[in-house]
Amino acid sequence: MKFFVGANDLAYDDQSWKDATLSNVGASYIYAGEGGWRPLYFISAFAGTENPKTAGILANGQVDRVFHGGNLGIQLSPTSDIKLTPAITYQRSEYKGKDWIYNIKRRDDFTMFNVNMKWMVAPSWTVLANYSFSDIGSNIELYEYDRQQVMLGLRYNFQ
Repeated sequence: MKFFVGANDLAYDDQSWKDATLSNVGASYIYAGEGGWRPLYFISAFAGTENPKTAGILANGQVDRVFHGGNLGIQLSPTSDIKLTPAITYQRSEYKGKDWIYNIKRRDDFTMFNVNMKWMVAPSWTVLANYSFSDIGSNIELYEYDRQQVMLGLRYNFQ
């Protein structure tokens, strides 16, 4: 079991109305299963706030929010050199002010499925791959979208 606390200072060069402090807390539980592929199960939950540094009609409707969510996944090791980690993440955000265009309080639902792969091809070299699909829903259709991403990488670890 792990507990975590985080704080971020967000600053935007060209849109200072988005400048904010983001704070969150959460907990994670990890369980090592038995059997082939040595499963490592994990689940976590979190909650937080994003508070604008300067209140205003834009910041109140698009920055000032509370959020909560969690994730669930499993790490599998089909061989000693390969780790596969499928996971799903969900987050709900509720904004405190009304959107300046639609005159309603925004509410977003973020859902993401992703799969990570790490393959140690040599003692200090790792091939990395990731696929993710995100579905962002909102009560304001302007903020709804889907996204697919693929990432490939090669990492060298200095020892």
